[in-house]
Amino acid sequence: MSGVIASAGAQLDLTVMTVKSRTSGKDTLYGFHAATSTGSLTNATLEAGNGTTYTCSIFEDTGSAIQFVITGAADSDTTFKRLTMLGANGTALNLARSDRASYSNGTFNFSTSSAVLSGNNNGTVTIELRSD
Repeated sequence: MSGVIASAGAQLDLTVMTVKSRTSGKDTLYGFHAATSTGSLTNATLEAGNGTTYTCSIFEDTGSAIQFVITGAADSDTTFKRLTMLGANGTALNLARSDRASYSNGTFNFSTSSAVLSGNNNGTVTIELRSD
């Protein structure tokens, strides 16, 4: 897969995830989870719009939500405005930071589930942190 997902000028940072599944209780989660060594990112250190770098420790689809954890990141437009994902199978998802269902100390929860992660299990998903 090559190219960019949208205009490159608004791209803050980009990483490629190798999606893996893990089980938590009765649920199957898809994506990247550093503590359980599930999946991987080509670059877990992401630069935000304010020039600060943050470490991504979780990016998972729980079946009912997408959880994105970047340690210590503020819930602010200066951090990012949008996450864009493009799966190797052609699925795509755009998440506006303002559409998050909840936020706490760098943990952004989006009340959505998408085949972009589960549909690319054992494949790749390109993730952009964007300022637009």
